[in-house]
Amino acid sequence: MYYTYILESKKSGNYYIGSTSDLIRRLAEHNSGKVKSTKLRAPWEVFYVEQFRSQKEAILRETQIKGWKSRAMIEKLKFKKSRILDFVNPIGLETKSGPPRRKNPPQNPNLLLKPLPPSKVG
Repeated sequence: MYYTYILESKKSGNYYIGSTSDLIRRLAEHNSGKVKSTKLRAPWEVFYVEQFRSQKEAILRETQIKGWKSRAMIEKLKFKKSRILDFVNPIGLETKSGPPRRKNPPQNPNLLLKPLPPSKVG
């Protein structure tokens, strides 16, 4: 599987758009300074992610999002993020949104969704 992702810098609020076959490895590369274009704005967190069957599809989506050239267009995805990542977690990545809500996630076959683990009290 391949992924198109948007990262948000916790330091500057800037966005980075990319695609990869291994999102966890790629996020680690961004946060460890191995990616020249993002190392000065680390740390990064996943803002948005979509899953595709082929690398070509992921790259096409990455190109489409980059072509928007407008922060406002990317900001529109914040609504999707808040509706999705508040109660589901893409590929097990940690999010800052808190415990899962007991709602059904929006139906979008392009998004890789995995339920959040139950909160540990203690």
